[in-house]
Amino acid sequence: MTTSTAGPATSLSPASQRLLTAALSGSLEAARQALKEGAALNATDPAGQTALMLAARRGDEAVVRLLLAAGADRAKTDAAGRTAADLARQQGHATLATLLIAPESALPAPVR
Repeated sequence: MTTSTAGPATSLSPASQRLLTAALSGSLEAARQALKEGAALNATDPAGQTALMLAARRGDEAVVRLLLAAGADRAKTDAAGRTAADLARQQGHATLATLLIAPESALPAPVR
């Protein structure tokens, strides 16, 4: 079981850094606020992991659903070639992994 301890990359906007930190810590409200402030939804940390990947790895369904509804890229891979679904599965979050590979029609409606 490998987990990334890398924090958000320093070249990101402050809002994007806050989004990655919120996903890593499981703060739904902080993630919501970072998105409102214009965070780059698919920004990555030094390990190439997006907020969606970080939340999936933690098994945080609420943050995952928020990010999916905002349009996060489920197919994006990290530096090791893993998707958010792969990371969820590796950490024993099978239900979340299933959500992450569900057809588009089964996902939360995009946030407008």
